[in-house]
Amino acid sequence: MLGIPVTYHDVEGMNPEYYKNLQQILQYSLDDLGLELAFCAEASAFGKVEIEDLIPNGRNIAVTDSNKMDYVRLVTHHRMTKSIQPQIDSFLEGFHDLVPAE
Repeated sequence: MLGIPVTYHDVEGMNPEYYKNLQQILQYSLDDLGLELAFCAEASAFGKVEIEDLIPNGRNIAVTDSNKMDYVRLVTHHRMTKSIQPQIDSFLEGFHDLVPAE
């Protein structure tokens, strides 16, 4: 709404458990956590699981300890903006009917 980029800290108010998981990804080695991640996000829509790449060909690019901050940034952006873009757009359309965008 304000055009300010989201950070993973913004997830805390929406989903504290997910925020805790993101913190652990950043804090610990992925091997220690037993995680094998790729640059993609899964979403369930009407019982169907869809995979969306966070970067081109992301489902085939492994998240490593050296690039996990990029992963957390991208998955946060996806979860908080991209995956709900139609809802954000509808909200802003109605909001701007009341309060001009300027």
